[in-house]
Amino acid sequence: MPVINSSELFVFCGDGLNAVMNERGAILVPMVCVRGNNDFYTDITDTAIAMLGDMRFMVTHGHRQGVKNGISGVLAAAENNDCRLAFFGHTHMFCDRIEDGVRLINPGALCAGAYAFVTYDGARVVCERRSV
Repeated sequence: MPVINSSELFVFCGDGLNAVMNERGAILVPMVCVRGNNDFYTDITDTAIAMLGDMRFMVTHGHRQGVKNGISGVLAAAENNDCRLAFFGHTHMFCDRIEDGVRLINPGALCAGAYAFVTYDGARVVCERRSV
């Protein structure tokens, strides 16, 4: 967990939530986690809104927003929640793009060793695609 614990925040976009919860004692930083379509028997929400410094952001798995058919649903959800940044999953494919002023990031599939390392300095968001 060295990369996670050297961060300010751990964001998890769903699918594999039980594995993450089993490790939460080893994760020493605040977490924002949502459930995915394969996360059963949990009361954790599908979508979460949080703050990173002065920036409001959204985390969702994306299955309810239809991300396999495009990003319009997750973009609309982010805009409806006044978020300038949205993290999503479901497709298991890395994505980092800006649409209508909203930064949309899909870190890829953590189970395949893919993740995104995101920094925010109060002015801009930088996203790096990484592998474990």
